[in-house]
Amino acid sequence: FEAGHQIASHTWSHASLVQLTDEQIDAEVQRLDQALIRILGVKPKFIRPPFGDLNDHVISYLRKKHNKIIIMWSDDSGDATGGTTQGSIDFYTSFAHERPDYPALTLSHEVSDAGVEAMRNGTVRTLTNAGVQLLTVAQCIDQEPYEYVGCYQKRDESWTCDDKV
Repeated sequence: FEAGHQIASHTWSHASLVQLTDEQIDAEVQRLDQALIRILGVKPKFIRPPFGDLNDHVISYLRKKHNKIIIMWSDDSGDATGGTTQGSIDFYTSFAHERPDYPALTLSHEVSDAGVEAMRNGTVRTLTNAGVQLLTVAQCIDQEPYEYVGCYQKRDESWTCDDKV
């Protein structure tokens, strides 16, 4: 965050939003918003729904009730679905050389060994060397990334990951 990375919501427990009630969606969004406000001092405007699962109701509800801007990806590195490090490297190398001017939002996962190792092995350098301009989502669509920006909070006993909202 402090290095300029954009923080967005991805829900509290990575639940498929299309399978939840409105009250459950509220809990997923609000719990993560509260945690990010406490830990980083920000409340994100953007959300990427887990699995990309959306329907008209979820889209409308996230926009109206939670004031979220919904973001989806255009291209998937495949790292979360069994892809290898080399597969991710090949994906970004191909992207850099075949479509350097193509506006895209690629999907990679920081919790995937393949995705992390691909980044460590130079995919960012490959993209920038090919002239690909790397931007945050907020920069791409000229929006402020956060609904709220404040200060970090001091940790206390209320900071838990249990099921209390």
